[in-house]
Amino acid sequence: MSREGDGLHPPSIGMAAARPSLSSNKHNASNFAPLSLPRSIRLLRIVALSPEAGSPSQDPPVLGVFLEQFHLDQSPEYHALSYTWGEACRADIEDTDAPETASTNGCPTILVLENTRSPGEPTSEDKSSQANFRPQRKPYLITQNLQDGLQHLARTVYAGKWFWIDALCIDQENLSEKAIQVALMGEIYSKASKVIIWLGSDTKDLEEVEWLCNDYLIALSNYYLTFGMEDLRAQTPYSPKLLAHLNLQLPHGDILLCWEKYLEFCRRRRWLSRIWIVQEVALARDIVVECGETSLVWDHLQTLGRLIKALGWQPMTAPSVNKAFGRAICDEVIRLFLVKDDLGAATERLKKRGTVQGELANSFANSPDTSDQDVHLEWYRYLQRLLYTTRPYSATDARDKIFGLLGIAQTVLPVGMPLPIQPDYSEHSTAVSVYTSVSSMLLEKVSRSQNLSFVEDPGSRIIQGLPSWVPDYSVTLITAPLTLIRHPDHLFDCCPVEGSVITPFTIQQSTLETEGAVFDHIVAFGPPMWDVLKKSNVKSCLDMCKNIVQPYLDTNQDPSEVLWRTLIADTYASLPAAPSILASFKAWTRSRIAQDLTPDIISTDETGAQVTNVLLNESQIRAQLSFVQDLHDTIPALSLPTVNEVLDTIRITHRFMLQDFVARYATLDPNDPFPSRSEQRYRIEADAGAYHEALGISAPFRRLFRTERGFLGLGPQSAEVGDGIWLLKDAAVPFVLKAGDEDGTMRLVGECYLHGFMGGRMAQEVGGKVARIRIV
Repeated sequence: MSREGDGLHPPSIGMAAARPSLSSNKHNASNFAPLSLPRSIRLLRIVALSPEAGSPSQDPPVLGVFLEQFHLDQSPEYHALSYTWGEACRADIEDTDAPETASTNGCPTILVLENTRSPGEPTSEDKSSQANFRPQRKPYLITQNLQDGLQHLARTVYAGKWFWIDALCIDQENLSEKAIQVALMGEIYSKASKVIIWLGSDTKDLEEVEWLCNDYLIALSNYYLTFGMEDLRAQTPYSPKLLAHLNLQLPHGDILLCWEKYLEFCRRRRWLSRIWIVQEVALARDIVVECGETSLVWDHLQTLGRLIKALGWQPMTAPSVNKAFGRAICDEVIRLFLVKDDLGAATERLKKRGTVQGELANSFANSPDTSDQDVHLEWYRYLQRLLYTTRPYSATDARDKIFGLLGIAQTVLPVGMPLPIQPDYSEHSTAVSVYTSVSSMLLEKVSRSQNLSFVEDPGSRIIQGLPSWVPDYSVTLITAPLTLIRHPDHLFDCCPVEGSVITPFTIQQSTLETEGAVFDHIVAFGPPMWDVLKKSNVKSCLDMCKNIVQPYLDTNQDPSEVLWRTLIADTYASLPAAPSILASFKAWTRSRIAQDLTPDIISTDETGAQVTNVLLNESQIRAQLSFVQDLHDTIPALSLPTVNEVLDTIRITHRFMLQDFVARYATLDPNDPFPSRSEQRYRIEADAGAYHEALGISAPFRRLFRTERGFLGLGPQSAEVGDGIWLLKDAAVPFVLKAGDEDGTMRLVGECYLHGFMGGRMAQEVGGKVARIRIV
């Protein structure tokens, strides 16, 4: 592989801006004595200041910080604060990409008490020294959220403790100091005795979250001890058996409402979506969560997330596909523990190969039977996974989607290997140059062109000017790469190779030149799966069954089986989908059609007049279901629900809607059992849970397509008629490429799944048709 004249500026050490800055405010100028040594840090204590003579008393009191310098390796015990500079909560839970603002919004000032003691001087733990310390008081503006956090800490057991807080312990005006301190942040957080997470003073939705993380989690653990994990896995969050055994007093009477509030709690809090908090959590020794005056147990939050993921409950606990799509419930917490778990696994796995030097650093040490190439490759693979796992987190500066993770990546760097990426915030460093440089490096170091699978759908891209083969790491909503959705023993392998072969390619400026062959072309496609899920419009998917080739290769699968397997990339729970998933697919299809065709109790007709649908017009609904009967008549032995099965579900759905409508305006007979919303969901959706779970992984930002040869596939939602299905040499999955300009270049649209061709058959068919291609 060669990189000839790429014209890129590799990331290098430069000034850093870890957070939005308030440094333009005149109050914040020249408040800090310079740090004495490269590994010096400032720590602070929060102190309440008495009013100046003649000034009125204040409630809450004016706070000051007492700053001292220490050598990082000889510092006293301290805590680190993890928070967001801007507003703690967002107004719209669906607007997760809204930028974080750093405005003070007129919040009170904090006064900085200067202390120029150098790290070589003796320290004093005598708090009275603070009272006797009377320097000039200087105003220092901070954001309202940080002000609230400091006021909270001053009222708790943390008053008087040493703290490291980036906004106050780093001179935001000194760019060279800032660069050095940002490079030390990984160590600073890993050495802190506690990392205290401040989620803000807003406690809306907190009651339900506390209940789920305490009462519900304890009861769920007791259920597990009584019945075992196999039984628990067979339940849904709304199973009558489960809810009856838990026998809990719900905060507001319905478990579904609790899950809705949990989702809103997580979505509203900006802290859970910021890239910098990833290393702050992953490297922490101990974590405490503060929200308003309430402390949450981080381990409980984490355990709840682990259980929801392990039980496959994420799709079923979401209040609606509109709110949960792309970021399933618990996703914010789950991704944080996945990062920490992967870091621990990497450390332990490579610890066995040699001696670990330090707590985490140099854990990729060499041993006699391990080559430098092996441990270096392991590190690059780890970095690639880390960049993917943290994609949902946002950054004010797009370059921080890379630089904000270097503190984690550095902790597992092999002995003698320099960190190949360094922060660079200079003018010639852009998001395009940083992302392209990192992508080129990963293509060079990791085999089988794996990094191409991390490229998001073109319609989602934000950064202008990126080559199509470079992931836009600033995009936070992405689909799961096909190369990651299966267990290592069952990976897709479209182009089998021996060993870890690096595909021969060159990169010239923004052009990637590699080898590949076109296999087929797209001639038809369905709507984006997002629209299918949001509108319950599965008819468009079922229509794709009509024109696929029959028989379908040598699979002995009818068109509906080809469909349900393609929709989930033939994968469930990281394994090839078992035939038993068919029942869940039929239940999912039945409930989706029913949801689409069940009329609202009060609706508006085409003339604008209100129509009351207290009684179902079953003859009309049967007419609307004619497409289902047509499929059964056209394709014998089709694995789809019948018209009568769908109609039964419509009747149940309509009855629930009618009961909900009446309950809003009248008191129902207590002797007539009225199912809660969670019970309603269980009766309609229970059997569809497995297929819900599988779709949540495969469907986002993809769409069905049919090829010229009659094969069915699942590809990027930006794929269009005429796009080619390409097999790149040595790649594990096929890719959709779009013909470029007349110069013969191609543009990468994204990876795809083509049913029946994911295990080497495509490579056999293209044979010697491989040629050099250029992707721009």
